[in-house]
Amino acid sequence: MDKEKNESRIRLRSIPAETSLGKIKKIEGMYGFHLRLGGGEPAKLEWLGGQEKAVEKLEQEKEKIREPVIDIFDEKDRVIVIAELAGVNEKDILVETKGNELTISAGSAVRKYSKTVKLPFNIKKKLKQRYKNGILELVFEK
Repeated sequence: MDKEKNESRIRLRSIPAETSLGKIKKIEGMYGFHLRLGGGEPAKLEWLGGQEKAVEKLEQEKEKIREPVIDIFDEKDRVIVIAELAGVNEKDILVETKGNELTISAGSAVRKYSKTVKLPFNIKKKLKQRYKNGILELVFEK
């Protein structure tokens, strides 16, 4: 006769959080899991405190394509484009130009970005591309 064994690892924690009025208060939350073994059934793991939903939300965020923040500086004979692409490698960045359209896209296991902007002039050629600390800098000739 199989004996059923139940095991739980539960934590109750208070963390400081700022309210909309700027005051600090403590928020209590519970997290952990409950594991059921035996009874002739396969092991069953139950998450407590919404962790299962948090993991699901994280997976959905990975698939979401974000629009990078882009700044465009129009100078006399060139245009400088600065784009924020945090969380990707330089080799994963694709820059495409067609007429007056500039498309920047990038992707990693954690984040995906894509944005197309129309400029008030046709882009002749790319003079410079540099990526450091999540910031992409592009310089184009007008």
